[in-house]
Amino acid sequence: MKTKLFTLFFLLSLSGPAWCQFQTNISVSGMVYHDVCIEPLSFNVPQTTDYLVAGNLFDPALQSERMFIKKVDENGSVIWNKTYHETTSPHLRVLDIVSHLDLIFATGYIDIAGVRKVFLAQFDALNGNFLQSKYYDILGPNVNSTGLHISFSNSDANGDSTPDPGFIIAGYWSQCYNVDVNCPLNIGFVLRTDFALNVLWTVETDAPNNVNSLDYDFVNSITETNDGFFLTGSATWANVSNNTAQQVVLAHKLDFQGNMLWDRSYVFGNGSDVSADAYYDAATNKIYMLSNYSFSHYFAITVFDNNGTYDSVRSWYANDPNNLNMYGFTLMPSFNSPNNLVISGYDRDENWNIGSNSFYGESNVFMYEFDKNTGTPVGLNYQYLVPNVEPGSEDFNLWDFQMPIMYYPDMSFPKTDNSVNNHYYLAGYRVIDPAIVDVSLELFKVDPAKRNTCDSRLIAPNHTPLTKQNTPVTSGHVATTSIAITISATALPYVEDFCTRQLAIEENNIEKIQMYPNPAGEMVFFSGKELFNFNITEASGKIIAKGSLNNLRQIDISNLAVGLYFIEIFNSQNKRSFKLIKE
Repeated sequence: MKTKLFTLFFLLSLSGPAWCQFQTNISVSGMVYHDVCIEPLSFNVPQTTDYLVAGNLFDPALQSERMFIKKVDENGSVIWNKTYHETTSPHLRVLDIVSHLDLIFATGYIDIAGVRKVFLAQFDALNGNFLQSKYYDILGPNVNSTGLHISFSNSDANGDSTPDPGFIIAGYWSQCYNVDVNCPLNIGFVLRTDFALNVLWTVETDAPNNVNSLDYDFVNSITETNDGFFLTGSATWANVSNNTAQQVVLAHKLDFQGNMLWDRSYVFGNGSDVSADAYYDAATNKIYMLSNYSFSHYFAITVFDNNGTYDSVRSWYANDPNNLNMYGFTLMPSFNSPNNLVISGYDRDENWNIGSNSFYGESNVFMYEFDKNTGTPVGLNYQYLVPNVEPGSEDFNLWDFQMPIMYYPDMSFPKTDNSVNNHYYLAGYRVIDPAIVDVSLELFKVDPAKRNTCDSRLIAPNHTPLTKQNTPVTSGHVATTSIAITISATALPYVEDFCTRQLAIEENNIEKIQMYPNPAGEMVFFSGKELFNFNITEASGKIIAKGSLNNLRQIDISNLAVGLYFIEIFNSQNKRSFKLIKE
């Protein structure tokens, strides 16, 4: 259902330097960005505010894909950008990543002899180089499986009271190769590994449906509490009384060894319900679960204590009959108050006008802040207006149905930058050329007021108390084996374009400067017409070279040792810093 036309927009100015916030667009000619997720880098020695973006680049016909990971600095500039493939496989697809220390870990699926297999791969965060990987046979070699979410865990996975650092992957296994809600078996799973990617245990989740062929069982996210893992996703509820079945919200708790603690899965909507994410509040020992309902075409919050007791006072769903189809993807803490949480997600479809020009956007990013105790909206909440049309039907397209039935990637996170400013980082999409179905990546850095640099509009949905009907989901351990694989990395060319507010001439010049290539071995070049001075600084902070850009706007770095450097470009009024990896 399409929303009304809107003519009220906000071209929002920023406080402080122009590069405190940004909205940037990254494109690859003739390619479609898909399955985008973002993740902050976690290591603190040295302190970093860089972050990671991962996903897949498809051809316009959505027939073949290239897995990619890119590292981006806090100003939106790409540090390195690589694609990955396995030489014997026609398909390698990443669906989530996590960072730990100076390493990156990714999951998704790889095609092995015509069967999809969940994989776990390790990369070096400094340069994106491949380190090791394994794929996993859940139940057996002929069973398809896909990883949808990955988290690091230091919990005790075997009950010996000793921490077992490693990873936990959520996903589903299936009798069918492609995503099919009528497949005879779609079963959710949680896979726990050690740090060397070896299997510790695997648990499946299931709600059998003996009414019809629908089967929506999957786990799409995992939230660690003080005593276990809270699982979100969906299951299929069979209503025997009227011979129907529907997708229901998964709310399932395991201990650290994979044993079931409790299940509070439920049905609310009229067709498809799904939980997308959760936040554990250690101070109050409560779990805030983010869900989406077909009934309201909107996001919702359900609250449990850590023992599974439902908190009806703090639970609610949002709705706005004039602006439907806004679905939550990520739930995160607020910079404004420890009493608040922030929902980020995508608007399925939006029309708007700027002057005499009309625009249409799918997957427009929005942010929505609320009080944890009352559900009351906090401050102004915004949707960011970006023209986009999702390409044709494909397994993990967001809008093949009214809302995503299974895949809710991590599309935002909060982080404090090197200037001790708090910002939210978000990822979205933009159509560059609809005639050839180019879909580019849109990255946002916004302040705690949720304002951004470019076009946006206010959102203000109503809140309604939540009622629900419990539906049981069971879980149990299953057998899994692992097989090592090798993945190759290739540098990926790209074009980056910043959306900025109206700037003074000098400010505008400095803002448009970009450095390339990165990583580099001999020379680095800078875009733009103006000439500026530069300093090159080691990671320790010591300036090792300085000078002025020549007429070719290049710097010779051939005499630098391999490693990480900072290049500062400046004139009498402005400056901008770039991180450089010398190969």
